[in-house]
Amino acid sequence: MTPTPDQPFTITRTFNAPVAAVWQAWSESARFAQWWGPQGCTLKLQTMQFEEGGTLHYAMQWAGIADIWGKFVYTDITPQQSLTYVSSFSNAAGDITRAPFPGMDHWPLEVTNTVTFVEQDGRTTLTLRGSPVRASDAERALFSGFFDSLDQGFGSTLDQLALYLATAG
Repeated sequence: MTPTPDQPFTITRTFNAPVAAVWQAWSESARFAQWWGPQGCTLKLQTMQFEEGGTLHYAMQWAGIADIWGKFVYTDITPQQSLTYVSSFSNAAGDITRAPFPGMDHWPLEVTNTVTFVEQDGRTTLTLRGSPVRASDAERALFSGFFDSLDQGFGSTLDQLALYLATAG
């Protein structure tokens, strides 16, 4: 089934860890820096103010290519239940920029992401939903056309989180 331009991107993963541990991995800078990003990248954490209105500014780094900068602005935080942030690509100064990839001229400048956390029997199910913000028709169409790529990128990132949770103790 092909997603429609107004359908949010959704990915769900269950972790073999209590909600408190998963929440800490998202909310504490030292922990977040150890797992965020697809496999093979290193995260350079410029700033992380985990509070409503706070900003996360980071660079994903791979050997041999330029840093890929990103930014979150946290809009809603309910401890151990949910968090909402607006994500964007950025430059090193933290200014919002277009996606730094060829053919992505119509990638939305901002995407709202809501992450929910539900614990059952000591395991935590995380669901992330993302939708473009104030996007043109072309931006919404491009976003919905990239769900497979988003699934791979977020899937790899959540694989990193699973590995972190399994070894963090």
